[in-house]
Amino acid sequence: MAGAVPPLPRFSLLRTAAVQLTLLYLVLVAVTGSALLTLVHTMSVGLLNRETDESIQRELQFLSAQLRRSGPRTLRHLVEDRSYGQTTSLYLLSFAGQPTLTTGNLDSWPAGDIDPAGWVNFSYSLPERGGLLETRAARAQIVLLQPGLQILVGRDIQGLRMIEGRFTESFLWAGGIVLVLGFAGGALIARQTLLRVNRINSAARNVLVGDLTQRIPERGSGDELDRLAGTFNIMMERIEGLVKNLREVTDNIAHDLRTPLHRLRSGLEAALLDANDLTKQQHALDRAIAEADQLIETFNGLLEIAQLESGVKPKFERVDLALLVRELAEIYEPVADESGLALFVHAEEAPCVCSGHRTLLAQSLSNLLDNAIKYSSLGGSIRIVVRVTPADGSELIIADDGPGIPASERRRVLDRFVRLSTSRDLPGSGLGLSLVAAVVRLHDGALSLEDNGPGLRIRIRLPGTQPENRVGRQLPG
Repeated sequence: MAGAVPPLPRFSLLRTAAVQLTLLYLVLVAVTGSALLTLVHTMSVGLLNRETDESIQRELQFLSAQLRRSGPRTLRHLVEDRSYGQTTSLYLLSFAGQPTLTTGNLDSWPAGDIDPAGWVNFSYSLPERGGLLETRAARAQIVLLQPGLQILVGRDIQGLRMIEGRFTESFLWAGGIVLVLGFAGGALIARQTLLRVNRINSAARNVLVGDLTQRIPERGSGDELDRLAGTFNIMMERIEGLVKNLREVTDNIAHDLRTPLHRLRSGLEAALLDANDLTKQQHALDRAIAEADQLIETFNGLLEIAQLESGVKPKFERVDLALLVRELAEIYEPVADESGLALFVHAEEAPCVCSGHRTLLAQSLSNLLDNAIKYSSLGGSIRIVVRVTPADGSELIIADDGPGIPASERRRVLDRFVRLSTSRDLPGSGLGLSLVAAVVRLHDGALSLEDNGPGLRIRIRLPGTQPENRVGRQLPG
């Protein structure tokens, strides 16, 4: 009795793999983008800062050279000239003890921290139109040219600071847009993935309640979920086929074994009623034993067919069909002679090799020869042909001149327990051709029933040997 389907655990969006992967993707994008933009910022702004420092140092070198060549007074005039009307280059030259000689376009020395090399970042005021003052950023180097003579050379870096600010602002906007678009794209992908996963989950839970017809639509994209859906569908087709096969076997047993069991019971009851007639009792018991043997044979046939159709692959080997047919012909030739039949074998001398299970192939050929002998007319003939096909496979033909099988019934006789009205009086269980069909399917072969005019021609095509044997769990027996 099937148990109830357990309820699904409480759904949490954050615990889904799609959302977690999306968040991880966003973190990676954010970290990678930040590192990349920081690198670009460092390289670009750093380059501008280096150019500013190099420009200041070149100017200081020039002024120092002028001092050595022409003296302090010439240097003072040169600084006055170079600072006149300047708003981007900053100068301040002072003489110790002589404040009246101080010159440049700065009113005072900067109040910022000066590093050991004399570099300082500071702010200064620049008059605007209307008398207002604008505070601007600057960078300078202060150098003691000689005792009592100190100079500051700097550059206005307000534009550079604006570039840095714009860069930071752009970085924040770009990062925000990337995160928003990444989250939106990730959410869309996560939603699509969750929808597909939910379809798979829903189909699987419907299977749990007994609906074996469930299939998952495949998009043909070939991604992981599409391959999973394909595998699920193949699995469900296999399970549905096995369950259908099990139901058919059960129905066949219920319908087709009821009659022989009733006959067996009736015979045993008759034996009990004829307790004083030992001869009748002996006949009744003999018939009961024969019925029991027939039932055992039927059960064994059903089990063997079920095993073959269960998907369990036996270990295959190289089988020479021509040799196998010649060996079976030697066994069946006396049986055919006793039945007034001629048995002819046309087998190529060269090996006719296939990859298969020798015992199962021999059993199938034996079933076909039994049927051919059973249904052939007195004085008739049975022909067996084995040959290699153009595709390097093998072809086996068994033909008789018996009553044959109508074209409309040839597919049906491959089912279990199917016996035509013309053969009801002959012994048999109706499983012989079913077993042959199962063995041929196991070997990936093809089985066809054709008109032999008169009689029946059975054609079996098997693929040739494979580069490597298919190995599976060994079938019992």
